[in-house]
Amino acid sequence: YGWKGIKYIALSGIFWLVTENLCNHFSFIKYLYGHVCWHIFVSLGGYLVSLIPNYISLKDNHDYIIIKYDMFGLPYLETV
Repeated sequence: YGWKGIKYIALSGIFWLVTENLCNHFSFIKYLYGHVCWHIFVSLGGYLVSLIPNYISLKDNHDYIIIKYDMFGLPYLETV
């Protein structure tokens, strides 16, 4: 999940930079919602990356850590 999160952050940053730089040259670019996508995928990527230190800290105090998914398909950690 960490590498997937890093990919989300990098790709959303590239998408946002491209849309922001082209906005002055092509007027339709401002309707692509590059900034909105950036917020969504940077947040999702940051969340996925944050699972790693959480897993490491939980691993020291618990025997089993289970990865479960919520109703939106997002992973979360649960201890047993």
